[in-house]
Amino acid sequence: MSEEIIRIANCSGYYGDKLSAAKEMVDGGPIDVLTGDYLAELTMTILFNQRMQRGEDKGYVGTFLKQVKAVAKSCKEQNIKIVTNAGGLNPSSMANEIEKILDELNISLKVAYITGDDLMPRMDSLKNEGESFLNIDKNIPIDKLMIETDAPYLIPRNLETKPKNNRNEPQFLPHIANEVAALMNIDLKEFNKLVLNNSKLFFGINFKD
Repeated sequence: MSEEIIRIANCSGYYGDKLSAAKEMVDGGPIDVLTGDYLAELTMTILFNQRMQRGEDKGYVGTFLKQVKAVAKSCKEQNIKIVTNAGGLNPSSMANEIEKILDELNISLKVAYITGDDLMPRMDSLKNEGESFLNIDKNIPIDKLMIETDAPYLIPRNLETKPKNNRNEPQFLPHIANEVAALMNIDLKEFNKLVLNNSKLFFGINFKD
């Protein structure tokens, strides 16, 4: 690595980005550092659900492991550092999985991870200390609120009967409306009327209720 220039190539902008991008960045170099950004609010929710459903050792971006396997040898040979937030909610488990991959490939590389920002184990003590944990949904102005099922694989957690295909569909909107109305302490019929009116104004739709 040059003392004057550090060449950085990024291989991801979100969870689900081009899988081959890591190898393309490494092979298309020369580069000094390969980075990958995978996290957003939606991604953190997906990873949280993953950990809840599949076990405490989950909660990281699994596709990153495939990318590591594809570039590890080249990164070793070219002294390329990898910096990523793919560890998500469980960077230690992600690091363990990467070390397994390196062992399988017989490649010796240092693997490090950072922890300290997970507040879940401290929730009770923080509440006892007076932290209110305000739900921002309650503070959304009702004239700005619309509901949708935009996240296809992020279904409502408390559905009585969950779909076998695990897809979020428009049929769940009544359930979502009921939950949000209760959260905001608004009568459901009034909530539906207000949200429908917001949607009509936003999309320029003119029809009778």
